[in-house]
Amino acid sequence: MSADKLLADVLGADLPRFLKQVQALQDKHASTTAALHKQDARVRELENQVAGLQNDYLAISMDATSREHASQRHLLLSCVQATTFALAHGHQLNPTTQVPVLHVMDSFLQDMVDTYAYEEEVTSIDIS
Repeated sequence: MSADKLLADVLGADLPRFLKQVQALQDKHASTTAALHKQDARVRELENQVAGLQNDYLAISMDATSREHASQRHLLLSCVQATTFALAHGHQLNPTTQVPVLHVMDSFLQDMVDTYAYEEEVTSIDIS
């Protein structure tokens, strides 16, 4: 068998299969890249939402501390907590760095929510 015949056999049989595999890998890469971009956009959206809620919370906290503002603070804390929970569990984050930080933040926010609930309960008790 000559080298040209062997080369023609290899190219005739293996090249179309190889090109199909390359095309399949390129398609998979394109779909994975699109999915990652979509996921990154959602993470950025949630991070911006958390930042906005934190800014709103700070603005209300700096304002007068009326009963209405206390309920707004409680609502904002709950929203921030729900958003950080979504960040921690709704996306594939780094389990050794990002998820523990979000869990600590969730615990901290839960303590704040509980504190506000307790303060509201104490202030609503009539001491007569």
